[in-house]
Amino acid sequence: MPAPAAGIRIDSRAMAVPPPAAQDPSPPTHEPGAGGSVGRELLILGIALACGLLLMPFLIWLVGNRVLGPYTHGQDATAGTGPLRLLADYFTGLVHGSVIFWCVAAGPYVLVTLARLLYRYLFSNPGAATPGTPARPKPARNLERGRIEPHL
Repeated sequence: MPAPAAGIRIDSRAMAVPPPAAQDPSPPTHEPGAGGSVGRELLILGIALACGLLLMPFLIWLVGNRVLGPYTHGQDATAGTGPLRLLADYFTGLVHGSVIFWCVAAGPYVLVTLARLLYRYLFSNPGAATPGTPARPKPARNLERGRIEPHL
């Protein structure tokens, strides 16, 4: 018995070769509001919160040390000075729930969010459809005139 031309012979039985799957050569596109945006927002939040918790106290100490003089813990000079003492006081204020300390911690994220909103407002395309609103119909072209050639 001859082997079939379009099959694979295994254990004396012919198996049909499945047709190749139709593959789309274009890469998948990520639209705004897709699943990747949640991960991006969480990454931005994490980086901004880390800056608010770790970088901001040192920047505050640096500017305060240059403008106001050395940082001391209240009136007690033996309690320690310097940026690490300010960092300890900062985390103590966060643990106690002080609103001003939490404003400093959330400040970088708020500034990044405001900058992104401003960028979106300034550089938005007013003709583009936003999700949930229908796209504007394109004006009909006058097909009766045909092709217009440039005149020299």
